Order: sequence, then structure tokens, then C-alpha cells
Amino acid sequence: MIPTYVRILMPIHLLSVCTVCAGVYNTSDVLYTDPEGTEIRSATAAGRAFIAMIFLYYASYNVAMSPLLVSYTVEILPFKIRAKGLVMMNLAVNCSLVFNQYANPVALKAIGWKVSLRGGMVSPSLC
Repeated sequence: MIPTYVRILMPIHLLSVCTVCAGVYNTSDVLYTDPEGTEIRSATAAGRAFIAMIFLYYASYNVAMSPLLVSYTVEILPFKIRAKGLVMMNLAVNCSLVFNQYANPVALKAIGWKVSLRGGMVSPSLC
């Protein structure tokens, strides 16, 4: 049995790691120009930091949040319908993954960079 303080502090710590990684890779995703604005060059070190932070972000996110999906579903459902609830949860997750896999490229081609605005406005409204 895992102590309660570990179950509480581990996701908080790992989500703070996610926040730091997101901040670093957002600031390291930099293209800079010279003062005249004529030449755009990429920063190699910033690109390497960007790639490293993506891996660290997703590693900490998956350790912190992936178990919560199943454990929360199991915790709130009565024993008699737990198996059916897990099937429905997995079906909903897989349907959303399939939709996002095939709908995002179509939307990206149709409305371009505004897809990220759509995702940024829809996601918080679902919470």
C-alpha cells in the first residue's frame, strides 16, 4: 500500500516538473533575427533543449496522470458495474484518439494555425 502523502505529493511534484519543462521548451523554441531583420537563424542549443524538454515533459506527465484515469474510474464506480465502466472509459478514450488523429490534419489544412486557438478555447471549457 502506498502512503497517502506519496499519492498526493507525487502528482504535484511531477506536474510541477511538467510546468518547468513546458516553460523551458516554450522559451527555447526560439528563432532569432539579426538587428536589421534580414536573416533568420535557428539556435542549435535551444533546439536541443526543446527536444530534451519534450521527452522530460511527457515522461513526467505520463507517470503522474496516466494512472489517474483508471484509478479514478475504478474508485467512483460500484463493484457491480466497474468492468462496464472501464470498458466505456476505454471506448471514450480510444474514440477521442481516433477523432483527433484524423480530424486535426483536415482542420489544419482548412484553417491553418487557427487550429491551436480552437484547441486552446475548447479544452478549458471541457474542464
